[in-house]
Amino acid sequence: MSKLEVDAIEPQSGTTLTIGASGDSVTLGSGASLTSPGLTLSDNILFNAASKGIYLGVTTPTASNLLDDYEEGTFTATLTADTPPTSPPTSTGYYTKIGNLVYVNVYFRGVSTVGASGEATITGLPFTSTATNRTYGALWELNTLVGTDNASSINLSASEIKFIQPDTGNLTDIIANTGRYLQTSILYFTDA
Repeated sequence: MSKLEVDAIEPQSGTTLTIGASGDSVTLGSGASLTSPGLTLSDNILFNAASKGIYLGVTTPTASNLLDDYEEGTFTATLTADTPPTSPPTSTGYYTKIGNLVYVNVYFRGVSTVGASGEATITGLPFTSTATNRTYGALWELNTLVGTDNASSINLSASEIKFIQPDTGNLTDIIANTGRYLQTSILYFTDA
């Protein structure tokens, strides 16, 4: 392997210095730093370990400013109750996770809740919730209502969301029906 030792490398003309060609990889040694008044990248940044991230808004690394977890995806959500529907409906849910915060959106379109009674519950969350009092969201029914126009969500266990009526504080019941259109958006915290 060849070795080049110099104090400075500057572009021959202009202000652009190219190191390596397309497809090449440039590695800074452990402990090396790159100092620049401004750095422009023309591609994504890929770390060599999943636990790495980017410190945002600081000039000295601090754990609270490290963005090391971002994820988008889908999951299978199931709409159920204390007495489950004859055929519990499922739907594809969508989520975005940034750090320990998870945003979920699920839409049940034209589903049947025949045979169901008791507390409205959605199971199958993509991440386990950490606290019963740190879940926020709403449940909307777009045709025949589940007792109220919307219901604020409350997390009653780590793996499912149950819903309460905001005006009474009572748990929202699923009323047996066909052709239901239900949508929920939930924001919750996780340690995962």
